[in-house]
Amino acid sequence: MKIYDVIKIVLKGKGGKEFRDSDKLLIWEIWERGGFVKNGVITKYDFMSATCTETIRRARQKIQATPKNFDLRSSKTIAEKRKERQASRGTFVFREKMF
Repeated sequence: MKIYDVIKIVLKGKGGKEFRDSDKLLIWEIWERGGFVKNGVITKYDFMSATCTETIRRARQKIQATPKNFDLRSSKTIAEKRKERQASRGTFVFREKMF
């Protein structure tokens, strides 16, 4: 099954709203479904083998941008935050706290 299809299933499924609003939760869910996370832990080997986080994020973005998937879009609050972040593209990364 393609990653696009798996992400679409997750976004449509029970609890999908939280995955629509959080890339981190979506990534973790995809990794769990892929068998890379075991007992809430991911090993270095599994991390290196897991689907790239950027691939998951881009697939989610593509799904949500498709007009026929209007019901799978993020909440308005999250959509606004993402637009703000996009507007300051190239600078916000340096201002985020690491720990």
